[in-house]
Amino acid sequence: MNTLIVPCAGRSSRFPNVRPKWMLYYPDGSMMVEKALTGLDIDGFDQVVITIVREHADQYEADKILEDVFGFKQSEKFRLCILDSFTSCQAETVYQTIKKCSINGSVAVKDSDNYINVSGSENKDFVVGINMHTFPDEIERLAAKSFLMVNDQGIITDIIEKKIVSEFISIGMYGFRDADLFCEAYEHLSKVPDLKGEIYISHVISYLIGMKKSIYSYVEAADYEDWGTLQDWYKVLDKKKTYIINAESIVCAKKEKYGSNSWNGQFSVINENIAKIKELSDAGAQLIILSSMDDENMQELIRLLGEKGIVVHAAIPNCYLSHQTVIKEFSPDIPYPACESINVSKGSFLEDFV
Repeated sequence: MNTLIVPCAGRSSRFPNVRPKWMLYYPDGSMMVEKALTGLDIDGFDQVVITIVREHADQYEADKILEDVFGFKQSEKFRLCILDSFTSCQAETVYQTIKKCSINGSVAVKDSDNYINVSGSENKDFVVGINMHTFPDEIERLAAKSFLMVNDQGIITDIIEKKIVSEFISIGMYGFRDADLFCEAYEHLSKVPDLKGEIYISHVISYLIGMKKSIYSYVEAADYEDWGTLQDWYKVLDKKKTYIINAESIVCAKKEKYGSNSWNGQFSVINENIAKIKELSDAGAQLIILSSMDDENMQELIRLLGEKGIVVHAAIPNCYLSHQTVIKEFSPDIPYPACESINVSKGSFLEDFV
């Protein structure tokens, strides 16, 4: 049996004044815990166990919402584990999940507050990480990460909490070839008087490497996105903005339906603005194009933008040319202002405003 455990039983203390962070909605409409699994080979697991705490079920209907997301009652793969009270650490959550659900065989553990794109789900000891020197995006809060000591054969010799000792960062997914070994290690560590504070998964792995001679492989992720703090979450929201853009005089060099300044059937674009719009699209923004032009001309414009590598989420033709107003709710997880407006004069370049 190969089991994936997704612990969601924390207090979400880094996300003040919002419901449990794993219940927040990603910009594409999926729940955080749902999005956290999209980069994995779920078919490689015999079962996926999501662990929550009773208080969240009672206060936020977390169990009912997860049923809507994963369909536990009908699924042979997804299971829900509800703990009676909060645990002291993620390692204890995993330990209690293994015991309560009578899990045996190999176990993988995946954080609920990040996205990891990694292939395979081998029944072995492993840690998923990234190389901070080659990963294309900036890594925030380095001092709060776990770092891996990896030899030339890709074997992890140790894992160190919150101390930069190498270029390899552990990013929140771990494999254990034997659930019983995990439990044995946790039980031992929980009795060590000198181990103050919470027991990290890294402590369990370090113990198994040092005392049980377990051989842990380093597995590099193809992509990674961190949502560990509210600030991390806000950065994702900022990158995944929706831009509603009027085609006239912003995308198209010509702005009118008739006459010598007509876009009708003879498109020319503002190259400087096209470059900026492509930059936004490449960064993950969602683009909605509005125009007074008819369907046929709008489709031609979208085809032209596609040739330039710009992905348009929606194109709305036959729009009014008059004043436009955007109405949107704000909340602690989508803070005020939840929407903005940029008014530009004819011939303006977006680079000066966006």
